[in-house]
Amino acid sequence: MNREIDKNLLERNNIAERKKFTATPIALLLLAAVTLGITFALDNASESKMPLMFLGIVFFIFGVAKLMTMPKVLFHITSEEELSAKILFFESNEKNMVLDMLAKGEFTKLKSKARASNNLPVKVELYSTASESIVLYRAYSFVPYTYEPITEYEVYKK
Repeated sequence: MNREIDKNLLERNNIAERKKFTATPIALLLLAAVTLGITFALDNASESKMPLMFLGIVFFIFGVAKLMTMPKVLFHITSEEELSAKILFFESNEKNMVLDMLAKGEFTKLKSKARASNNLPVKVELYSTASESIVLYRAYSFVPYTYEPITEYEVYKK
């Protein structure tokens, strides 16, 4: 079964995926530029030229790698809120209660009933805005060696 969120479902509900911007890659690239600039300003006979050049190149490589691997996040286009992900776990005898709470939109109550252990047989993948104006969820059940989806991804709007 498909484990990725359907792009059509996201588009119908004004949810988009974008890369989360952090300042770390820009800082590393700036540090690399400064280090390499200092390197080229040094005299060729200087003993510190090669270690500084090596350091500048390392900063550049790490900066580009960080830039390419920035994490993707979901956000609600209409309210411009980012959706945060939570994974909740429950006992197998709570499966019907969990599905009922998901259908009714009782997410705060559901979060309070979740167990701290991450090896329980019922798992809920929950993406919600801070105001919980829109929630995207999917429930899973443990089948030996993997979690199989019980429901498709569903969207709940207040």
